[in-house]
Amino acid sequence: MVGTSPIYEIGKVKALIFTVVGIVLLIVSVMLLLQNRKLKAELMASAVARVKAQEIRLGAKVPPFMGIDINGSKASLSYGQDRRKTVLMLFSPGCGACKADTSKWQAILKSLDHNAFRAVIASTSAASAGEYAIEHGASIIVSATAPQI
Repeated sequence: MVGTSPIYEIGKVKALIFTVVGIVLLIVSVMLLLQNRKLKAELMASAVARVKAQEIRLGAKVPPFMGIDINGSKASLSYGQDRRKTVLMLFSPGCGACKADTSKWQAILKSLDHNAFRAVIASTSAASAGEYAIEHGASIIVSATAPQI
């Protein structure tokens, strides 16, 4: 096999084209990597800013939760009229963690002194929150979105 020519020979022009294309692809990849890092940093900064904007500061007046109760009526949960402390449970019917924490919430709800505390279950589904509240003894049921602070 000595002296046989290769099956396919790449000419100098084609080799140069492949090299240039490879270098261009490498440069584009590095640029995209840098852009991706910058966008991730901006996204994280934006997310942190949103969380801080929604943070409740000590001593802040919390506006009432607005929503619909299990009877379909508009409901407002104000903190100023009821002198009891509020235990707020956020519940979603499709949430695995919510279902897993059911026994913990049952223990909390059963141990509450309802003269000193009120239990509030907020959910995106009034029916599911209502069923849970009735089953576990919560005193107020609101299907709500969080208040804007």
